[in-house]
Amino acid sequence: MSPNDESRSELTLEYYINSGRQYYQQQNWEAAINNYLKALELQPNFFWTYYGLGYSYFQDGQWENAIANYLKAIELKPDLIDCYQNLGYAYIKLGQWHQALNYYNQLLTFEGAILYPPHNYLREMLIQWQSINFSEISHNSDRKIIKIFQADPGLYSMLNCLSSGYQKQVFSRIQEQGIEVTEDQMEADIIISQYLVILESFARQYKQQKKYLLYTEEPRFDLNFESKVNLEGVEINIMNIYTGDVFINNYHLCIWRGNLFGQPLQFFTDEDFGRPKHRKIAALMSKHPIAGFATLVRGGKSIDLYNLRNQIALEGHQLGKIDIYGKGWETGITVENSRDGDWTNRKFQILEDYHFNLCFENTIAPYYCTEKIWDAIIAGCLPIYYGGKDATIYQDFSANSFLDYSDFSCPGELFQYIENMTFLEYKQRLNLCIETFNRVGVLLRNHDFYIPQRADNLAEKIRSIVF
Repeated sequence: MSPNDESRSELTLEYYINSGRQYYQQQNWEAAINNYLKALELQPNFFWTYYGLGYSYFQDGQWENAIANYLKAIELKPDLIDCYQNLGYAYIKLGQWHQALNYYNQLLTFEGAILYPPHNYLREMLIQWQSINFSEISHNSDRKIIKIFQADPGLYSMLNCLSSGYQKQVFSRIQEQGIEVTEDQMEADIIISQYLVILESFARQYKQQKKYLLYTEEPRFDLNFESKVNLEGVEINIMNIYTGDVFINNYHLCIWRGNLFGQPLQFFTDEDFGRPKHRKIAALMSKHPIAGFATLVRGGKSIDLYNLRNQIALEGHQLGKIDIYGKGWETGITVENSRDGDWTNRKFQILEDYHFNLCFENTIAPYYCTEKIWDAIIAGCLPIYYGGKDATIYQDFSANSFLDYSDFSCPGELFQYIENMTFLEYKQRLNLCIETFNRVGVLLRNHDFYIPQRADNLAEKIRSIVF
């Protein structure tokens, strides 16, 4: 090969690797795989190509191919620790428990390495299974009492068994209805987790001898739109934000701000419009790895807001219209990494300087309304939120209160609207938001609805599954 041929080969190799990376960032796994395979033809011993192939096969659910390429990647470069975590997961998907535990354990031998959820829970499950004789499954002789085994702590939800907060009241209420928590999975009637892969693993072990329920309040922990999935003849029941039986109104997460809803907010006056950032927008949000926030489509329509809010934030940053606070952004983009320390207090400190707050959720779903819009109002900022036609948020908020991004065709149109907004319109909009906040505050103070109704819904679901 001549020097010119070598140069062309290197350029072509770089082209295919970069193309593969671009395609997997777009979640076009087939195109990513094809480009990485072409790169391998030119250079068969480059670890990064095998890593990219392994990742693309992994995301596409081709577990055997993912394993083969990850193994080759760590053969060439043993300290690629992401490979070990995904190897563990892929082996679990194939039901190969010993190999899965082996690679999870290997990852933990690297200094500073940790397993992130759900992998840490999967490893604990595999360790427990080493000491269980699955041929000796005990059965609940007292059918009046339902015993549940929580396979993971249920973080970020009312089924958080590690929390000392309101979740204790949830467990107490379902116990009053004959549902008890057990730490012995063998005696459990029903196994609960917020991750499908964990329940799939249990279902392969216990099959129809147990019942299974996926419960999560996080929109990207589970993407099933149906209330049941079938795994080799075993039903796994689903309760998530898409099945319509987890959230029942727009203020389910106000419990985290219960002390702030205790007193009504004062309405906005002329004297209040003097914050130093004036018409600039605060965007407090982290940028997550794209693999964890895949584009989400339901009924032919995108319900993903994560990529959209990133696009708005970046364009606003480039135009000097938005200040971004949060983790994961490229160098020079953010004002500060605002997620460290006492995040709640720091969030309100930041918003004190602004009149506008970009506070999208990451997903469109009925009643999926977190603390974001409420925190903006508490801080005296006009929320820039995503509602849309027939959005459940309008069951509580009136039209022309918050700025609904679905009314704008592009970020530039939003920025121009804010630039032209009169003080009178701003005051009217924000005061409508404050009016909603105060009305909800009265409801929260006068009705102990949150825990009883949602706990009762969960108890009813558990009973319907077991009986």
